[in-house]
Amino acid sequence: MLSAGIERFGYFEQLAAISRGEAEFASLLPEQHRYDVHFEDLPH
Repeated sequence: MLSAGIERFGYFEQLAAISRGEAEFASLLPEQHRYDVHFEDLPH
């Protein structure tokens, strides 16, 4: 099957690892451009 867009399987795998405590959120920061997701600092 072909589909448009960016391959995001690795992104969702990384999110799952973060939710299980196996990875830090900071591990996603270098991947922002690869998965076309951009994190911003929001005021608390």
